[in-house]
Amino acid sequence: LKQAQNARLELDRELTYLKRLVQTGGRGAIQVYDMHLSPGSKPSEVLYSFTITQLIQGFGRSAGGVNLTVEGMRGDQRLSLDLSDLPAADPRVLTADFEHFQNFQGSIEIPSDFVPQSIVVNIKPSSHLLLATSVTFPWELSTP
Repeated sequence: LKQAQNARLELDRELTYLKRLVQTGGRGAIQVYDMHLSPGSKPSEVLYSFTITQLIQGFGRSAGGVNLTVEGMRGDQRLSLDLSDLPAADPRVLTADFEHFQNFQGSIEIPSDFVPQSIVVNIKPSSHLLLATSVTFPWELSTP
């Protein structure tokens, strides 16, 4: 427990430093968190949900495109599949437009010959005042 608390404290210090760094450059930064993956109603369906938030208080409106990519293996070949590559992804396009935070949820269908290993959230801002963000989460399905 002590080790986890020390690691958390170190991350908090690093985050505070990064916030100051971003603020001095006059740019905003987005954090992605709470990625949840769970089985859907069909064997190949996966439900996802996650939240994005603006790290800099008082930054204003954040807008841009959000792309989900599932990384994994098909045989011995490593593949990255975007929402547009996945059958029956709903929704097909994700758009960020928020002031403080925004929640996302949807479903994707994983091809039967594909073994997912991670899911990546890429945020492409519509303004040069917002930093692009890419966060990778391990592929872990929660049980209902």
